[in-house]
Amino acid sequence: MKNKNYQRVLLSIGMLMAALPLSAHPLWSEGGSLSSGLLHPFLGIDHVIAMLAVGMWAVQRGARFVWKIPLVFSLILLMGVVLAGTGIQLPMTETIIALSILILGILISMRSSVHLYIGMLMIACFAIYHGYAHGIAIPAGAITVEYLTGLWLSTALLHFAGILAALFMQHVSNRVLRWCSVPLIGLGSLLLLSI
Repeated sequence: MKNKNYQRVLLSIGMLMAALPLSAHPLWSEGGSLSSGLLHPFLGIDHVIAMLAVGMWAVQRGARFVWKIPLVFSLILLMGVVLAGTGIQLPMTETIIALSILILGILISMRSSVHLYIGMLMIACFAIYHGYAHGIAIPAGAITVEYLTGLWLSTALLHFAGILAALFMQHVSNRVLRWCSVPLIGLGSLLLLSI
């Protein structure tokens, strides 16, 4: 039984490594429509993984935070998109995004030992940068209410998928959820090395 768990972890890491070229929203040039906003979060594996991890970490924090952490993340993410539309430049965008995956993996591996306010401060920082990356990846002037609505809905869907996955894993065993941190830490580290 233990051998199968290790094989699954190694397979997960291998799949994430194979998907590295998909990060950073390649070839995206759509306008600011609802469908563009809905699709955009799925175009970069780094963003997909981070959104799922936020939902997983929210479940680990307990029932009171299952919806609060993703809600805060998704609203601050929208602020990051709007910030990108103003022309203000944030330094080290790809580095912070890679760090977000690494640190979310570490938070999940540590379970709940990080103070909630410190964790929420990190989540807010990550959300601004993820939103900023979404904002700079679309043409100037394409940040519309429709685009933001689609982006928020897709982000919420990814958070919800992370929540469901974490609830299922906790039902099986808390250790299974903590093992999910291994591919997160691996992907975050690989992304950092590739910058």
